[in-house]
Amino acid sequence: MTVIFGINIKVIYGKVNMPLAMGAAKSLITADGKFILVVPHIAIYSVDAASSLVLIEKATPHITNDHVLVYLTGTIAAYLLQYQDYLVLHGSAVLINNCAVIFSGNSGAGKSTTATALVERGYKLLTDDVVVIKKDNCGRLVLVPGPARVKLWKETLAHLNKPIDNLTRILAKLDKYEYPIDNHYNQSVEISALYELNHSPNIQNIEIEKLIGINKLNVVINNTYRYHMLKPLGKIPNHLQQSIMLTKLIQIFKVTRPTQKFMLEELVKEIIRHAVKPYSSSHE
Repeated sequence: MTVIFGINIKVIYGKVNMPLAMGAAKSLITADGKFILVVPHIAIYSVDAASSLVLIEKATPHITNDHVLVYLTGTIAAYLLQYQDYLVLHGSAVLINNCAVIFSGNSGAGKSTTATALVERGYKLLTDDVVVIKKDNCGRLVLVPGPARVKLWKETLAHLNKPIDNLTRILAKLDKYEYPIDNHYNQSVEISALYELNHSPNIQNIEIEKLIGINKLNVVINNTYRYHMLKPLGKIPNHLQQSIMLTKLIQIFKVTRPTQKFMLEELVKEIIRHAVKPYSSSHE
């Protein structure tokens, strides 16, 4: 039994019977509710959400369990969590002022890099790649911590002066590695803010814009983890309700940096300066 984001997942290895409807698709939700995920050259995953059972067929015998289980904390976990009515976003989060601060954005926006740079400055990592939000026993939305690691490109590790020796390589993504984090917070916490990271060729300095109204909701929806999995699960209405609730509870900002400049140091300093100051009591 493996525990990820507080849910118990039973993992077994064996032959996956591929449905005829699968064709050349890399993922499919079958009529009986099973989720099939194909990661080329790594493994085929068959997920029974009702029992939290994951059947894994390795592509070849030399693929290690570590390489296979990398995907358990991503798409597989997200599917199981969405089935159980969690709100799942694509991003990273760190602990600032005893609250979760989330970083979201498109692939390559710098979510994991920003979180890692903040950890280097003493802030605790909460999660990377998959951001899991649930209602606690008091009805509050809280962030559930994830594994104590981040996924970083080789170039980013080099920029941070981190060696890649002994790191687990994510085989389906060239030159990307799992990097373990010691400074990790493992308790659920309330959320204070979400920063959507963007870049633009038309600016020279970092800009931070506070969003209001429908723009806040759009950020949550646009940064939902594998949004396309919600419809077959019948979870669209629940997801919308959760997203609206989140936008009422937290501040959401759009951060834009120049495309042509890395500016990690400047970005982190600006995030720290911005995130540690008290927010207005109105979340609009």
